[in-house]
Amino acid sequence: MLFRTHLAFGAFIAVLFLILLPNQTHYLFLIGIALGSVLPDLDTMGSWIGRRLKPFSRVISTIFGHRAILHSIAIPIIIYFVLQGNELGVGLLFGYLSHLFLDALTKQGVKPLWPLGMKIRGPITTGSMWETILLFLLVGLSILVLVLRPYIFPL
Repeated sequence: MLFRTHLAFGAFIAVLFLILLPNQTHYLFLIGIALGSVLPDLDTMGSWIGRRLKPFSRVISTIFGHRAILHSIAIPIIIYFVLQGNELGVGLLFGYLSHLFLDALTKQGVKPLWPLGMKIRGPITTGSMWETILLFLLVGLSILVLVLRPYIFPL
């Protein structure tokens, strides 16, 4: 999936969480979910985050390749425990897992238990019309939930 789709899915998850936890501002959580939703693509220098952190991206890409260790569930779990489960850590965890979920829907798939060979793949080609439809659906659902929030989840 592309950067924009990962970010849109992260935003949708953030909207759902913020509705479930009203009357509080969770800036660290929002930062974590946004960062986590794009962080796994640090393993490719052509990605949005890879272009911005090129030295790190080059090293990770050279050693592991794309959709290897950074696309496994080990990394978000390690990050969560290193940050001791604070709001930033929880946001990173959910954002990171959202990225892995979306990439599992692509034909390229992911190896969630890397380096084990098990691979999860889906029917979507990255950058295809179906990904664009998913992107618009996620943005539309986020807006719809925000607009209908007072009626669905009254305070």
